[in-house]
Amino acid sequence: TGAEAEIDNVNILGTTLNNNSGCAAPVGGDYYTSYPDTGSATCTLLQGVQYTFGMTMNGAGIASVWIDYDHSGTFDASEWTQVTTNGTVVTVNIQVPLNAMLGTTGMRVRSRLTGNTNGAVNACTNFGSGETEDYLVTIGPQPVCTNPPTAGTISGPGSVCATTSFTLTLTGQTLGTVVQWQSATD
Repeated sequence: TGAEAEIDNVNILGTTLNNNSGCAAPVGGDYYTSYPDTGSATCTLLQGVQYTFGMTMNGAGIASVWIDYDHSGTFDASEWTQVTTNGTVVTVNIQVPLNAMLGTTGMRVRSRLTGNTNGAVNACTNFGSGETEDYLVTIGPQPVCTNPPTAGTISGPGSVCATTSFTLTLTGQTLGTVVQWQSATD
């Protein structure tokens, strides 16, 4: 078959999901595969963690991924991420919500030829090109800080104003947290 934007690989960096499907969709028709939650066709994703989702297609395509975070049995528009609108080897960051339901969760990956629709509301639309692959992933609880800081310093100006900024440095830690504070004399 020709390049129909068929899905050759789906992966999530840093997890066990790295599925080389190498599927060949029928010419002029769509193709669907549902993978079991075993081996390289599944993984565990943690609440609140950002992952790099990647996929490879055999021709330039538009691709989307949905993860059924609320376990409703449908792939809602709010659970959609656009992977690419015109690519063959692509990645996108996916943030697992803190309120994602724990346990086995459906994930759908869809591709189509570039120039066609493949948006938030197209999880179940019939396509004339591309491919649909369904996966089962496990959502796990938010990770606990296993290496809390042991020391720290705060540096900044000698006087404090509403717009004053300061730097917080903690030994052995990279911070992604905003610290808010207020003077006791306010």
